[in-house]
Amino acid sequence: MLTLYPTFRYDTSPLFLAALLHDVGDHKYAKAGEDVENMVSTLLLERGASYELAMKVQIIVKHVGYTNETKDPQSVIDVIAIYPELAIVQDADRLDAIGAVGVARCFAFGGAKKHGKPMATALEHFEDKLVKLPDMMKTESGKEMARERKRVLVEFAKHFKEEAKLSFVFAE
Repeated sequence: MLTLYPTFRYDTSPLFLAALLHDVGDHKYAKAGEDVENMVSTLLLERGASYELAMKVQIIVKHVGYTNETKDPQSVIDVIAIYPELAIVQDADRLDAIGAVGVARCFAFGGAKKHGKPMATALEHFEDKLVKLPDMMKTESGKEMARERKRVLVEFAKHFKEEAKLSFVFAE
């Protein structure tokens, strides 16, 4: 696994822009017919960013996602070698997805996108993806924070399942 060094000097402009824009063009939020492939760079160029900055942010954003990394892990390794800022943005995004905030986000997303499905279906996402995220962290601080947040996920799932046994509404 990659270890990033705290003495490395990161380029903060693309780091912050990628952190802010990493969900722009995400397939989960795209409308039918939208060109999501270059949405970030187009947005930045339209607002006066240099071509180099816009492309750097676009490349980082394109490689943040879990699905991208599981399909082509080498592409993430290759991009981090060129743009180490990706590791920080990726870890931050994954930290948001786990822990107490991650639990809330998971249930909110499930409620918005899976109408008519029981709340317990959100736990499938825990098992399919969220509990795997700590093992995919790139930075030492990300790994450390992810361990605790995974514990929160696992404990929550355990308590939810115990309580759901008492209710037809949640368990069905």
